[in-house]
Amino acid sequence: ALEFSYLLIQQKKDYSKENLWKSTVDPLTEMSLWDGFYSHVQYKQFGKEYGSTNYYQGFLVGLASKKYNAMQVDVRDNQTSTITGTTFNPTEKQYIGMYNFGMMFLFKGIGVDAFAGIGGTYNMFDQGATVDKAFNTIQNTSLQSKEPTSFGLLFRVGVTVGLNFGNGNMR
Repeated sequence: ALEFSYLLIQQKKDYSKENLWKSTVDPLTEMSLWDGFYSHVQYKQFGKEYGSTNYYQGFLVGLASKKYNAMQVDVRDNQTSTITGTTFNPTEKQYIGMYNFGMMFLFKGIGVDAFAGIGGTYNMFDQGATVDKAFNTIQNTSLQSKEPTSFGLLFRVGVTVGLNFGNGNMR
């Protein structure tokens, strides 16, 4: 089976994992809200060899495009110590690959999918302003510490309920 998903996101909270690994935990007001979209395609392989016809496993490939809220941030010139206010419009693209497994219970008219997964992300970040970090210090932990490209670990756990147009697998 194939699963397709496209979500239009508005003001979703995001917690920066790479900053947690660097021991700099940001306040939730710094780069935690974003607009954009999330989409994925997942192959689900069902089979009795896994112990039940309801059980599946498969690989998920996804993409997220994030536009964070604009921020007015002070930037200090490291040579002259001059501080100037700069507007940042940060964006991020996130490429996702995961191994997922779960159980799908399909009744006539309705279906329930309980799943979990582990995988990784490749992130491309644009701070949305022309500031050279080699000569300037951005007075914002999130913007100063975020790298243009990074890898992250991703966990996915959830339950979805939806329509089933077939006969189902629960007889």
